[in-house]
Amino acid sequence: MQKCWFILCILFLVYSSCTKDRFFTAAYNPLVASTDTLMFDTVFTEIGSVTRNFRIKNTSGLRVKIQSIQLAGGMQTPYIINVDGVSGSSFKDIELDPDDSLYVFVQIKINPNDANSPYIISDKLQFTVNSKITEVILEAWGQNAYYHRPNHAIKFKDGSYLPYSIISEQLHAVEKNGLQFTLKTDKPHVVYGYLVVDSTQQLIIPADVKLYMNYKSGLWVYRYGSLKVLGEFNRPVIIQGARRDRDYIGTTGQWDRIWINEGRNDNYIRYAVIKDGFIGVQADVFGTTLDGSGKLKIENTIIQNMSKYGIQALGYTIDAYNLLVTNCQEHLLNIDLNGTYTFLHSTFVNYWDATGREKSALRWNNYIDDNKQKAVFPLNLYFGNCIVDGKKNEELQADIQTDPTLNVQFNNCWLKATEVNQSALINCVKSNVSLEYKDPQHYLFKLKSPQAQIMHFTNAQAQADASKVPFDIEQIKRNTQDVTIGVFENP
Repeated sequence: MQKCWFILCILFLVYSSCTKDRFFTAAYNPLVASTDTLMFDTVFTEIGSVTRNFRIKNTSGLRVKIQSIQLAGGMQTPYIINVDGVSGSSFKDIELDPDDSLYVFVQIKINPNDANSPYIISDKLQFTVNSKITEVILEAWGQNAYYHRPNHAIKFKDGSYLPYSIISEQLHAVEKNGLQFTLKTDKPHVVYGYLVVDSTQQLIIPADVKLYMNYKSGLWVYRYGSLKVLGEFNRPVIIQGARRDRDYIGTTGQWDRIWINEGRNDNYIRYAVIKDGFIGVQADVFGTTLDGSGKLKIENTIIQNMSKYGIQALGYTIDAYNLLVTNCQEHLLNIDLNGTYTFLHSTFVNYWDATGREKSALRWNNYIDDNKQKAVFPLNLYFGNCIVDGKKNEELQADIQTDPTLNVQFNNCWLKATEVNQSALINCVKSNVSLEYKDPQHYLFKLKSPQAQIMHFTNAQAQADASKVPFDIEQIKRNTQDVTIGVFENP
Protein backbone atom coordinates (compact mmCIF):
# COMPACT_ATOMS: atom_id res chain seq x y z
CA MET A 1 0.00 0.00 0.00
CA GLN A 2 2.82 2.37 0.89
CA LYS A 3 4.51 1.50 -2.42
CA CYS A 4 1.37 2.41 -4.37
CA TRP A 5 1.04 5.70 -2.50
CA PHE A 6 4.66 6.56 -3.28
CA ILE A 7 4.12 5.82 -6.99
CA LEU A 8 1.00 8.03 -7.05
CA CYS A 9 2.93 10.92 -5.50
CA ILE A 10 5.69 10.55 -8.06
CA LEU A 11 3.15 10.51 -10.91
CA PHE A 12 1.42 13.63 -9.53
CA LEU A 13 4.70 15.52 -9.29
CA VAL A 14 5.66 14.49 -12.80
CA TYR A 15 2.25 15.55 -14.11
CA SER A 16 2.42 18.87 -12.27
CA SER A 17 5.87 19.51 -13.63
CA CYS A 18 4.79 18.68 -17.13
CA THR A 19 1.72 20.91 -16.79
CA LYS A 20 3.85 23.81 -15.56
CA ASP A 21 6.18 23.40 -18.52
CA ARG A 22 3.34 23.19 -21.03
CA PHE A 23 2.65 26.35 -23.01
CA PHE A 24 -0.74 27.92 -23.48
CA THR A 25 -2.05 27.24 -27.02
CA ALA A 26 -5.75 28.14 -26.91
CA ALA A 27 -7.25 30.58 -29.38
CA TYR A 28 -7.56 33.52 -27.00
CA ASN A 29 -5.17 35.78 -25.12
CA PRO A 30 -4.99 34.92 -21.39
CA LEU A 31 -3.18 38.14 -20.47
CA VAL A 32 -5.21 40.61 -18.39
CA ALA A 33 -3.94 44.12 -17.66
CA SER A 34 -4.55 45.91 -14.36
CA THR A 35 -5.87 48.87 -16.37
CA ASP A 36 -7.24 49.30 -19.86
CA THR A 37 -5.99 52.91 -20.15
CA LEU A 38 -2.84 54.46 -18.70
CA MET A 39 -3.31 58.22 -18.35
CA PHE A 40 -0.61 60.86 -17.95
CA ASP A 41 -1.28 64.37 -16.73
CA THR A 42 -0.27 67.29 -18.92
CA VAL A 43 3.38 66.95 -19.94
CA PHE A 44 5.47 69.87 -21.14
CA THR A 45 7.30 69.31 -24.40
CA GLU A 46 11.01 68.60 -23.95
CA ILE A 47 10.40 67.47 -20.35
CA GLY A 48 9.94 63.80 -19.56
CA SER A 49 6.94 62.65 -17.57
CA VAL A 50 6.95 60.70 -14.34
CA THR A 51 7.04 56.93 -14.77
CA ARG A 52 3.72 55.14 -14.56
CA ASN A 53 3.25 51.40 -14.43
CA PHE A 54 0.68 48.67 -14.70
CA ARG A 55 0.61 44.91 -14.27
CA ILE A 56 -0.09 42.29 -16.92
CA LYS A 57 -1.16 38.90 -15.50
CA ASN A 58 -1.18 35.41 -17.00
CA THR A 59 -4.62 34.15 -15.97
CA SER A 60 -4.14 30.65 -17.39
CA GLY A 61 -2.76 27.64 -15.55
CA LEU A 62 -0.08 27.20 -18.22
CA ARG A 63 3.07 28.98 -19.22
CA VAL A 64 2.57 31.72 -21.77
CA LYS A 65 4.99 32.82 -24.43
CA ILE A 66 4.36 36.46 -25.25
CA GLN A 67 5.33 36.69 -28.88
CA SER A 68 5.68 40.46 -28.74
CA ILE A 69 5.19 43.50 -26.54
CA GLN A 70 5.21 46.59 -28.70
CA LEU A 71 4.00 50.12 -29.04
CA ALA A 72 1.67 50.48 -32.00
CA GLY A 73 3.38 53.75 -32.87
CA GLY A 74 6.68 51.96 -33.35
CA MET A 75 9.87 53.99 -33.42
CA GLN A 76 7.94 57.24 -33.99
CA THR A 77 6.11 57.11 -30.66
CA PRO A 78 7.09 59.50 -27.85
CA TYR A 79 6.37 56.76 -25.31
CA ILE A 80 9.14 54.63 -23.81
CA ILE A 81 8.46 51.31 -22.11
CA ASN A 82 10.56 49.29 -19.72
CA VAL A 83 10.10 45.53 -19.37
CA ASP A 84 12.32 43.51 -17.03
CA GLY A 85 14.71 46.45 -16.65
CA VAL A 86 15.17 46.98 -20.38
CA SER A 87 13.89 50.11 -22.17
CA GLY A 88 12.63 50.13 -25.73
CA SER A 89 9.59 50.25 -27.97
CA SER A 90 9.23 46.48 -28.64
CA PHE A 91 10.16 43.14 -27.06
CA LYS A 92 9.85 39.53 -28.24
CA ASP A 93 9.46 36.01 -26.81
CA ILE A 94 8.94 36.78 -23.15
CA GLU A 95 7.77 33.81 -21.07
CA LEU A 96 5.42 34.13 -18.13
CA ASP A 97 4.66 31.37 -15.62
CA PRO A 98 1.10 30.31 -14.74
CA ASP A 99 -0.71 32.97 -12.68
CA ASP A 100 2.42 35.12 -12.72
CA SER A 101 2.53 38.85 -13.47
CA LEU A 102 4.77 41.20 -15.38
CA TYR A 103 5.21 44.88 -14.53
CA VAL A 104 5.48 47.34 -17.38
CA PHE A 105 6.80 50.88 -16.82
CA VAL A 106 5.91 53.71 -19.20
CA GLN A 107 7.25 57.25 -19.74
CA ILE A 108 6.65 59.87 -22.39
CA LYS A 109 8.82 62.68 -23.74
CA ILE A 110 7.07 64.95 -26.20
CA ASN A 111 8.74 66.92 -28.96
CA PRO A 112 7.56 70.52 -29.52
CA ASN A 113 5.12 71.42 -32.28
CA ASP A 114 3.27 74.58 -33.32
CA ALA A 115 0.23 74.14 -31.06
CA ASN A 116 -0.34 76.64 -28.26
CA SER A 117 -3.22 74.78 -26.64
CA PRO A 118 -2.74 71.39 -24.96
CA TYR A 119 -3.06 68.47 -27.36
CA ILE A 120 -3.53 64.76 -26.85
CA ILE A 121 -0.94 62.08 -27.68
CA SER A 122 -2.26 58.54 -27.86
CA ASP A 123 -0.70 55.15 -28.49
CA LYS A 124 -1.42 51.51 -27.75
CA LEU A 125 0.76 48.97 -26.01
CA GLN A 126 0.06 45.57 -27.55
CA PHE A 127 0.71 42.13 -26.03
CA THR A 128 0.52 39.28 -28.56
CA VAL A 129 -0.02 35.65 -27.54
CA ASN A 130 -0.75 33.04 -30.23
CA SER A 131 -1.51 35.89 -32.66
CA LYS A 132 -4.18 37.27 -30.29
CA ILE A 133 -3.66 40.81 -29.02
CA THR A 134 -4.37 42.41 -25.64
CA GLU A 135 -4.09 46.21 -25.67
CA VAL A 136 -3.53 48.95 -23.12
CA ILE A 137 -4.30 52.49 -24.32
CA LEU A 138 -1.75 55.20 -23.49
CA GLU A 139 -2.89 58.83 -23.35
CA ALA A 140 -1.15 62.08 -22.41
CA TRP A 141 -1.74 65.78 -22.94
CA GLY A 142 1.20 67.65 -24.42
CA GLN A 143 1.80 71.34 -23.81
CA ASN A 144 4.27 73.56 -25.61
CA ALA A 145 5.90 76.25 -23.51
CA TYR A 146 8.46 79.03 -23.41
CA TYR A 147 11.59 77.73 -21.74
CA HIS A 148 13.90 79.92 -19.70
CA ARG A 149 17.22 78.09 -19.36
CA PRO A 150 20.27 79.42 -17.50
CA ASN A 151 23.32 80.59 -19.43
CA HIS A 152 25.14 82.24 -16.51
CA ALA A 153 26.15 81.08 -13.05
CA ILE A 154 27.31 82.59 -9.77
CA LYS A 155 30.01 80.53 -8.08
CA PHE A 156 30.06 80.52 -4.30
CA LYS A 157 33.01 80.00 -1.97
CA ASP A 158 31.93 76.45 -1.17
CA GLY A 159 32.16 75.55 -4.86
CA SER A 160 28.41 75.46 -5.50
CA TYR A 161 26.74 77.39 -8.31
CA LEU A 162 23.56 79.38 -8.79
CA PRO A 163 22.59 79.11 -12.47
CA TYR A 164 20.54 81.95 -13.93
CA SER A 165 19.28 83.66 -17.06
CA ILE A 166 18.54 87.38 -17.51
CA ILE A 167 15.12 88.47 -18.71
CA SER A 168 16.61 90.85 -21.31
CA GLU A 169 18.20 87.83 -23.03
CA GLN A 170 14.91 85.90 -23.21
CA LEU A 171 13.62 87.64 -26.33
CA HIS A 172 11.86 84.49 -27.57
CA ALA A 173 9.50 84.69 -24.58
CA VAL A 174 8.91 88.42 -24.02
CA GLU A 175 7.65 91.57 -25.65
CA LYS A 176 10.37 94.23 -25.31
CA ASN A 177 9.78 97.94 -24.85
CA GLY A 178 13.05 99.61 -23.90
CA LEU A 179 14.00 98.15 -20.52
CA GLN A 180 10.49 96.86 -19.95
CA PHE A 181 9.90 93.17 -20.68
CA THR A 182 6.43 91.60 -20.76
CA LEU A 183 6.02 87.83 -20.72
CA LYS A 184 4.11 86.48 -23.70
CA THR A 185 0.72 85.01 -22.84
CA ASP A 186 0.02 82.45 -25.56
CA LYS A 187 1.94 79.61 -23.84
CA PRO A 188 3.04 78.84 -20.30
CA HIS A 189 6.59 79.60 -19.17
CA VAL A 190 8.93 76.97 -17.72
CA VAL A 191 11.87 78.24 -15.68
CA TYR A 192 15.16 76.47 -14.98
CA GLY A 193 17.57 78.03 -12.52
CA TYR A 194 16.86 81.65 -11.62
CA LEU A 195 15.17 84.06 -14.01
CA VAL A 196 16.76 87.43 -13.17
CA VAL A 197 15.34 90.92 -13.62
CA ASP A 198 18.52 92.98 -13.63
CA SER A 199 19.04 96.52 -12.34
CA THR A 200 16.96 99.16 -14.19
CA GLN A 201 14.90 96.42 -15.88
CA GLN A 202 11.20 95.84 -15.32
CA LEU A 203 9.38 92.53 -15.75
CA ILE A 204 5.63 92.58 -16.36
CA ILE A 205 3.68 89.34 -15.93
CA PRO A 206 0.19 89.82 -17.43
CA ALA A 207 -3.05 88.11 -16.45
CA ASP A 208 -3.42 84.41 -17.28
CA VAL A 209 0.33 83.77 -17.42
CA LYS A 210 1.47 80.53 -15.81
CA LEU A 211 5.04 80.17 -14.58
CA TYR A 212 6.17 76.61 -13.91
CA MET A 213 9.31 76.51 -11.83
CA ASN A 214 11.72 73.58 -11.78
CA TYR A 215 13.55 72.35 -8.71
CA LYS A 216 15.65 75.09 -7.05
CA SER A 217 14.53 77.62 -9.64
CA GLY A 218 13.19 81.05 -8.81
CA LEU A 219 12.43 84.59 -9.92
CA TRP A 220 15.03 87.13 -8.77
CA VAL A 221 14.38 90.86 -9.01
CA TYR A 222 17.88 92.22 -8.47
CA ARG A 223 18.40 95.53 -6.66
CA TYR A 224 16.89 98.47 -8.55
CA GLY A 225 14.94 96.16 -10.83
CA SER A 226 11.14 96.05 -10.78
CA LEU A 227 8.37 93.44 -10.91
CA LYS A 228 4.73 93.93 -11.89
CA VAL A 229 2.47 90.87 -11.57
CA LEU A 230 -0.83 92.00 -13.10
CA GLY A 231 -3.31 89.19 -12.67
CA GLU A 232 -7.03 89.88 -12.77
CA PHE A 233 -10.06 88.40 -11.06
CA ASN A 234 -10.75 84.99 -12.64
CA ARG A 235 -7.51 85.43 -14.66
CA PRO A 236 -4.80 85.09 -12.02
CA VAL A 237 -1.10 84.67 -12.57
CA ILE A 238 -0.08 81.17 -11.42
CA ILE A 239 3.44 80.48 -10.11
CA GLN A 240 4.04 76.86 -9.09
CA GLY A 241 6.26 73.81 -9.56
CA ALA A 242 6.85 72.45 -13.06
CA ARG A 243 5.76 68.88 -12.32
CA ARG A 244 2.15 68.59 -13.49
CA ASP A 245 1.66 64.92 -12.60
CA ARG A 246 -0.94 64.11 -9.99
CA ASP A 247 1.81 62.54 -7.85
CA TYR A 248 3.17 66.05 -7.26
CA ILE A 249 -0.09 67.76 -6.34
CA GLY A 250 0.38 69.39 -2.95
CA THR A 251 4.12 68.65 -2.79
CA THR A 252 6.06 71.52 -1.21
CA GLY A 253 9.59 72.65 -2.02
CA GLN A 254 9.26 72.04 -5.77
CA TRP A 255 10.99 75.36 -6.50
CA ASP A 256 12.81 78.04 -4.54
CA ARG A 257 11.32 81.53 -4.25
CA ILE A 258 10.42 84.95 -5.64
CA TRP A 259 13.26 87.15 -4.38
CA ILE A 260 12.89 90.94 -4.59
CA ASN A 261 15.77 93.21 -3.56
CA GLU A 262 15.79 96.89 -2.64
CA GLY A 263 15.26 99.69 -5.13
CA ARG A 264 13.54 102.96 -5.88
CA ASN A 265 10.81 101.37 -7.97
CA ASP A 266 7.58 99.97 -6.58
CA ASN A 267 7.01 96.24 -7.00
CA TYR A 268 3.45 95.03 -7.38
CA ILE A 269 1.76 91.63 -7.13
CA ARG A 270 -1.95 91.50 -7.94
CA TYR A 271 -4.22 88.48 -8.32
CA ALA A 272 -1.54 85.82 -8.15
CA VAL A 273 -1.51 82.27 -6.81
CA ILE A 274 1.97 81.35 -5.55
CA LYS A 275 2.33 77.80 -4.26
CA ASP A 276 4.37 74.66 -3.61
CA GLY A 277 7.79 76.28 -3.27
CA PHE A 278 10.33 76.95 -0.52
CA ILE A 279 9.54 80.62 0.18
CA GLY A 280 6.66 82.37 -1.53
CA VAL A 281 7.99 85.94 -1.58
CA GLN A 282 11.27 87.11 -0.07
CA ALA A 283 11.55 90.90 0.03
CA ASP A 284 14.85 92.08 1.48
CA VAL A 285 18.04 94.00 0.82
CA PHE A 286 20.92 92.61 -1.20
CA GLY A 287 23.31 95.26 0.05
CA THR A 288 24.08 96.40 3.59
CA THR A 289 21.87 99.49 3.89
CA LEU A 290 18.67 98.84 5.84
CA ASP A 291 16.87 102.01 4.79
CA GLY A 292 13.52 100.44 3.91
CA SER A 293 13.78 101.75 0.36
CA GLY A 294 12.35 98.59 -1.18
CA LYS A 295 8.61 98.78 -1.78
CA LEU A 296 6.16 95.98 -2.48
CA LYS A 297 2.39 96.08 -2.79
CA ILE A 298 0.42 92.81 -2.72
CA GLU A 299 -3.30 92.64 -3.49
CA ASN A 300 -5.82 89.82 -3.88
CA THR A 301 -3.13 87.18 -3.78
CA ILE A 302 -2.86 83.64 -2.40
CA ILE A 303 0.40 82.17 -1.09
CA GLN A 304 0.18 78.57 0.06
CA ASN A 305 2.00 75.33 0.77
CA MET A 306 5.60 76.48 1.20
CA SER A 307 8.25 74.30 2.82
CA LYS A 308 9.62 77.28 4.81
CA TYR A 309 7.95 80.73 4.77
CA GLY A 310 5.02 82.26 2.98
CA ILE A 311 6.60 85.73 3.12
CA GLN A 312 10.08 86.65 4.37
CA ALA A 313 10.82 90.37 4.74
CA LEU A 314 13.80 92.42 5.94
CA GLY A 315 14.26 96.17 5.67
CA TYR A 316 11.27 96.62 3.36
CA THR A 317 8.02 98.50 2.98
CA ILE A 318 5.10 96.17 2.25
CA ASP A 319 1.44 97.09 1.85
CA ALA A 320 -0.86 94.08 1.50
CA TYR A 321 -4.62 93.88 1.08
CA ASN A 322 -6.84 90.83 0.59
CA LEU A 323 -3.84 88.56 1.13
CA LEU A 324 -4.42 84.87 1.97
CA VAL A 325 -1.35 82.99 3.27
CA THR A 326 -1.83 79.38 4.35
CA ASN A 327 -0.21 76.06 5.21
CA CYS A 328 3.56 76.60 5.40
CA GLN A 329 6.03 74.43 7.28
CA GLU A 330 7.43 77.34 9.30
CA HIS A 331 6.15 80.93 9.49
CA LEU A 332 3.46 82.25 7.17
CA LEU A 333 4.99 85.70 7.68
CA ASN A 334 8.51 86.26 9.02
CA ILE A 335 9.73 89.85 9.46
CA ASP A 336 13.30 90.62 10.49
CA LEU A 337 14.89 93.83 11.75
CA ASN A 338 13.29 96.92 10.28
CA GLY A 339 10.76 98.20 7.81
CA THR A 340 7.17 99.32 7.54
CA TYR A 341 4.47 96.72 7.00
CA THR A 342 0.71 97.14 6.63
CA PHE A 343 -1.76 94.27 6.23
CA LEU A 344 -5.46 94.98 5.77
CA HIS A 345 -8.26 92.42 5.45
CA SER A 346 -5.77 89.59 5.21
CA THR A 347 -6.01 86.03 6.51
CA PHE A 348 -3.11 83.96 7.81
CA VAL A 349 -4.03 80.36 8.65
CA ASN A 350 -1.51 77.58 9.19
CA TYR A 351 -2.89 74.05 9.10
CA TRP A 352 0.39 72.58 7.87
CA ASP A 353 0.02 68.83 8.31
CA ALA A 354 2.84 67.18 6.34
CA THR A 355 5.23 67.14 9.32
CA GLY A 356 5.23 68.57 12.80
CA ARG A 357 5.26 72.37 12.93
CA GLU A 358 6.97 74.10 15.82
CA LYS A 359 6.92 77.72 14.67
CA SER A 360 4.14 80.27 14.90
CA ALA A 361 2.15 81.59 11.96
CA LEU A 362 3.55 85.12 12.42
CA ARG A 363 6.94 86.23 13.74
CA TRP A 364 8.59 89.64 13.90
CA ASN A 365 12.00 90.78 15.13
CA ASN A 366 13.65 94.18 15.55
CA TYR A 367 17.21 93.58 16.73
CA ILE A 368 20.57 91.90 16.17
CA ASP A 369 22.59 90.62 19.10
CA ASP A 370 25.57 88.51 18.07
CA ASN A 371 29.36 88.57 18.17
CA LYS A 372 29.58 91.00 15.26
CA GLN A 373 26.84 93.50 16.00
CA LYS A 374 24.33 94.63 18.58
CA ALA A 375 21.62 96.93 17.32
CA VAL A 376 17.90 97.69 17.52
CA PHE A 377 16.10 98.76 14.35
CA PRO A 378 12.92 100.78 13.76
CA LEU A 379 9.97 98.54 12.96
CA ASN A 380 6.40 99.56 12.11
CA LEU A 381 3.89 96.75 11.83
CA TYR A 382 0.13 97.21 11.41
CA PHE A 383 -2.60 94.59 11.00
CA GLY A 384 -6.12 95.87 10.42
CA ASN A 385 -9.24 93.67 10.13
CA CYS A 386 -7.11 90.51 9.83
CA ILE A 387 -7.35 86.88 10.94
CA VAL A 388 -4.39 84.91 12.31
CA ASP A 389 -5.17 81.25 13.01
CA GLY A 390 -3.63 77.79 13.01
CA LYS A 391 -3.21 74.53 14.87
CA LYS A 392 -0.85 75.89 17.54
CA ASN A 393 -2.18 77.50 20.69
CA GLU A 394 0.07 80.52 20.14
CA GLU A 395 0.34 81.70 16.52
CA LEU A 396 2.10 85.03 17.23
CA GLN A 397 5.79 85.34 18.14
CA ALA A 398 7.33 88.69 19.04
CA ASP A 399 11.13 88.41 19.13
CA ILE A 400 11.76 92.01 20.11
CA GLN A 401 13.65 94.45 22.28
CA THR A 402 11.62 97.34 23.65
CA ASP A 403 12.51 100.55 21.87
CA PRO A 404 10.78 103.85 21.01
CA THR A 405 11.15 102.99 17.31
CA LEU A 406 9.05 99.83 17.71
CA ASN A 407 5.40 100.25 16.75
CA VAL A 408 3.33 97.05 16.47
CA GLN A 409 -0.46 97.21 16.36
CA PHE A 410 -3.27 94.74 15.72
CA ASN A 411 -6.54 96.56 15.21
CA ASN A 412 -9.89 94.73 14.96
CA CYS A 413 -8.28 91.33 14.40
CA TRP A 414 -9.12 87.73 15.36
CA LEU A 415 -6.00 86.09 16.80
CA LYS A 416 -5.13 82.53 17.82
CA ALA A 417 -3.03 83.81 20.69
CA THR A 418 -3.02 84.20 24.45
CA GLU A 419 0.44 85.55 25.33
CA VAL A 420 0.88 88.54 23.01
CA ASN A 421 1.38 91.92 24.69
CA GLN A 422 -2.07 93.39 25.24
CA SER A 423 -0.84 96.92 24.50
CA ALA A 424 -0.40 95.92 20.85
CA LEU A 425 -4.06 94.85 20.57
CA ILE A 426 -6.98 97.20 19.95
CA ASN A 427 -10.52 95.81 19.66
CA CYS A 428 -9.13 92.32 18.97
CA VAL A 429 -10.57 88.89 19.72
CA LYS A 430 -8.10 86.41 21.23
CA SER A 431 -8.89 82.71 21.33
CA ASN A 432 -7.24 79.35 21.93
CA VAL A 433 -9.83 77.61 19.75
CA SER A 434 -9.55 77.81 15.96
CA LEU A 435 -12.27 78.99 13.64
CA GLU A 436 -14.04 76.31 11.62
CA TYR A 437 -13.07 76.28 7.95
CA LYS A 438 -14.58 74.34 5.08
CA ASP A 439 -11.53 72.21 4.22
CA PRO A 440 -8.12 73.48 5.40
CA GLN A 441 -6.19 70.53 3.96
CA HIS A 442 -7.45 71.46 0.49
CA TYR A 443 -6.96 75.20 1.00
CA LEU A 444 -10.64 76.07 1.38
CA PHE A 445 -10.39 78.73 4.06
CA LYS A 446 -13.86 80.14 3.91
CA LEU A 447 -15.71 79.44 7.13
CA LYS A 448 -18.14 76.52 7.35
CA SER A 449 -20.80 78.97 8.49
CA PRO A 450 -20.96 82.61 9.60
CA GLN A 451 -19.20 83.05 12.94
CA ALA A 452 -20.04 86.09 15.02
CA GLN A 453 -16.52 86.48 16.42
CA ILE A 454 -15.23 87.79 13.06
CA MET A 455 -18.34 89.85 12.23
CA HIS A 456 -19.99 93.09 13.30
CA PHE A 457 -16.96 95.29 13.89
CA THR A 458 -18.48 98.77 13.86
CA ASN A 459 -15.84 101.04 15.41
CA ALA A 460 -14.36 103.89 13.38
CA GLN A 461 -10.99 102.24 12.72
CA ALA A 462 -12.57 99.00 11.45
CA GLN A 463 -14.73 101.05 9.10
CA ALA A 464 -11.80 103.17 7.93
CA ASP A 465 -9.67 100.12 7.14
CA ALA A 466 -12.58 98.41 5.36
CA SER A 467 -13.10 101.52 3.23
CA LYS A 468 -9.54 101.14 1.93
CA VAL A 469 -10.41 97.62 0.71
CA PRO A 470 -14.00 98.00 -0.54
CA PHE A 471 -14.10 94.60 -2.30
CA ASP A 472 -12.95 91.24 -0.99
CA ILE A 473 -10.69 88.76 -2.79
CA GLU A 474 -13.73 87.38 -4.66
CA GLN A 475 -14.75 90.89 -5.77
CA ILE A 476 -17.71 90.91 -3.41
CA LYS A 477 -18.51 94.39 -2.10
CA ARG A 478 -17.73 94.80 1.59
CA ASN A 479 -20.09 96.23 4.15
CA THR A 480 -17.79 98.98 5.36
CA GLN A 481 -20.07 99.98 8.24
CA ASP A 482 -20.76 96.57 9.78
CA VAL A 483 -17.41 94.97 9.05
CA THR A 484 -16.53 91.30 8.59
CA ILE A 485 -12.79 90.89 9.05
CA GLY A 486 -10.44 88.71 7.02
CA VAL A 487 -10.05 88.19 3.31
CA PHE A 488 -13.63 86.99 2.63
CA GLU A 489 -16.73 89.16 2.98
CA ASN A 490 -19.07 86.16 2.95
CA PRO A 491 -17.59 83.42 5.14
